[in-house]
Amino acid sequence: MGQTFSQDNTDEAAKVLVLELFTKEKITRFFQLRCVHLLSPEELSTLTSSLDLTSANDRETAISYAQVAHLLHLANDVTELSTSCNEAIKLLADTFTVLGSLPFLRDSVENVEWPLTLKGLLIASAVFLGRIRRLLGHKYDYLKLLYIAFAASSSRANPPPVEKSESDPEKSSSPSGDDEFVVEAVRPPPDREDELDDTLTARRIKWDTCATIKSYDEIDINSLQLKASDFAKILAILLIVGSVPKKSHRDMQAQVQQSLKEKWTSFEEAAYSVLKYFDLEVDKINAKQISVSYEAFRAGCKNGIGSFIIDTLAKLVNGSIFSSITSDGNAEAGDKPPSTEESPKSPSKTRTLRKFEESRLINEPSIALISLALRNAGTRHTVDTANLVQLYNGSQSGFSIRSLEQKIFKWHAPTVFLVSGKRLKQKTINTNRRYQQFDQEYPRYFLANENSQKDWQANHDVLTYAVFVHLPWKSSNKKNFGDEEAVVISLLPHFDYYKTKPDPVLQGKLTYFSNLGMGIGFGNDQPVNKNTIRKYLPGNVSLTIEANLEFAIFRHISNGGPHTTTYFEKSTQERLHDEDFEDRFMITDIEVWGVGSNKELDEQRKQWEWEEKQAKARQSVNLRNTGEERAFLEMAGLVGNHGSGGSI
Repeated sequence: MGQTFSQDNTDEAAKVLVLELFTKEKITRFFQLRCVHLLSPEELSTLTSSLDLTSANDRETAISYAQVAHLLHLANDVTELSTSCNEAIKLLADTFTVLGSLPFLRDSVENVEWPLTLKGLLIASAVFLGRIRRLLGHKYDYLKLLYIAFAASSSRANPPPVEKSESDPEKSSSPSGDDEFVVEAVRPPPDREDELDDTLTARRIKWDTCATIKSYDEIDINSLQLKASDFAKILAILLIVGSVPKKSHRDMQAQVQQSLKEKWTSFEEAAYSVLKYFDLEVDKINAKQISVSYEAFRAGCKNGIGSFIIDTLAKLVNGSIFSSITSDGNAEAGDKPPSTEESPKSPSKTRTLRKFEESRLINEPSIALISLALRNAGTRHTVDTANLVQLYNGSQSGFSIRSLEQKIFKWHAPTVFLVSGKRLKQKTINTNRRYQQFDQEYPRYFLANENSQKDWQANHDVLTYAVFVHLPWKSSNKKNFGDEEAVVISLLPHFDYYKTKPDPVLQGKLTYFSNLGMGIGFGNDQPVNKNTIRKYLPGNVSLTIEANLEFAIFRHISNGGPHTTTYFEKSTQERLHDEDFEDRFMITDIEVWGVGSNKELDEQRKQWEWEEKQAKARQSVNLRNTGEERAFLEMAGLVGNHGSGGSI
C-alpha cells in the first residue's frame, strides 16, 4: 500500500499512518466525497429539489450566478436588482466557485472560466457552514482561505488582459489530472485491503496534513488583489443578511430580498463605513483603484469583524441552500407553531405590534452597524427594528436639554443616543461666538497653531456617533452615572467602536447629563461649573455635547498622561489605535431610541425553531421512503462504477 509513517511509542490500538500516492483527479474525487458526507441526507435532498436535478448529466453543468441567487434566496429574478447588487451576487457566486475548487485552488484562481458545478457547490457549502473544520482541524486558517476566495472572485470580475496564447504550456502552473501527490492515510486492516472503495479511502486520508491544502495550493497570497469596491459589495450583502433576526423563514427571506431591491444603496454606504475599518484611505470615489491587502484584511478581522463574516456566511448558506422553505419575496404568514394563547389556561390577549418607522439616523443599515459594534464589544444586548422605540428626535421636539430630559428620563431601560453633524469649517471656528465660548471651556490638547486635522479627515465629512447607554438616564450635575456596558460607536464616516474600560474604581460611571449648562458627556469627568468658572474635563476617549446641543467633540488621545481619566478603551482599528485625533462638528441631528423588551424577538426566534423542526421532520420521512442519499451520490458522479480507491 505504501511506506509506513514512523511513530515512536505507538501502542497497538493506535492508528498507523502510511504514505500513499494518488493522482490529482483521484484526490479531487476523494475530497469531494468527504465533503458530501459532511452534509446530512436531508440537506442533500433539499439541494436536489432546489436545483431540480434528475440525471447524471447535471453533475458537470455549470451553475449560473442567477441560480446561485435563487439558491441563496437572494432574488427570484436578478433583473429586478440594481447593477451594483447584481455585481455583488456575481462576486458571491464566484466565491463559491473558488472554494469549490478545493483542494486545488489554483484551478479556479488561474482560470477565470472555471465553472461552478454541483460538486463545487457542495465543497463551498461545507466550507461556509464551517464543517470543513472536521477535516482540516480548528488550527486551519479559515480567514486566509476566505481572503483567497474573495480576492480571486474580485480578479474574476476584473480579469487582466491575456498575454499568452492558448497553446502556451506555461500559461497555467496548476497541475494536470494525471499528476501524482503523496498523502497521509490511515492504514487499513490487512484483511480489508481488497474491500476498499472510494468512500472508505476518502475517510482514511488525513486531510489536515495534505500538503496542497496546508499550502493553499502554493498560492502567493501577496500577489492577490481584492478590490476595495468589490469587498464593499460583499460586505453590503453580509450586512443585509446579518441584520435579519431569526423569525419565520419566509419573513427572513422576504426581508433580505426586499433590502437587496429597495435598500441596497444605503446598505452599500454602510459597507463603505465598515470598509474604512480595514483601510481608512478608502472611499467610494477611489475604491476601484485601491486593493485591500491580505495584511489589511487580517488586521481588520482581528476584533470581531472576522467572526461576523464567517458567521453570516454560515447563516446565509444554512438558511437558504439547505432550507426547504422558500419565499416569493413577500412577507406572509405561514404555518404557525402551537400558541400558548390558544390554551384555556391562558387568557386571550390582543397585542398591537408597533410598526417601525425609520428616521434620519436610525434605519436598517445603521441598526446593522450598531448591532455589529455591540457584538464586537461583547455586550449581551441586541437592537432591532422589533425592539427599538423612538424617544426623542431633535428635529421634531426641538434642540434643547429640557426637551431631551422630558422625553428620555421616563424610559427605564437601555437607550441608544445618536448625534450627527458636519465637520466644523474654519469659517465657523473663526466667527461663531457660541462655538468660541465652547472652545474656551473645552481644554485644548493640540496647540493653537497646530493643524490637528488628519489626512483621513475630510472637510466635507458627515460624522455620526451612537452611544449605547445601559442604565436609565438621570440628572447628574454632581456625580456621573452608568456601568461598564456602555459603548461609543462611530457610524460615519468610518466604523469603529470604543468599549468601556474595566476599572474597579471607576465602575463605568462615565455619563453625565447636566441641566445646569454643561451639556452631555460620555467618558468625561464631571465638568467644573462654579461661580464664573466653567470647564469641561474630557477623558482620553470621550464624546462631549455642549449645552445648546449645537456643537460636539469626539476626542481620542492614545496617551493623555496620568491626570486624564480613561473611561473608554482606545480604537480597535489598527491605524487609529495609537493616533491622537478629534472630531469637532456642528450638530444637525440628535435622536434617542429606547431598547425595549426582546419578547417579540423571542417569539420570532421560536417560530424559526419550530419551522426548522417541522421541515427536518418532513425531509426525514421522505428520505426514509426514497433512500435519496445514495441516489444523490450516484447522480453527482461521486459513487458508482468507479472501482476501488486506487492507491499506489
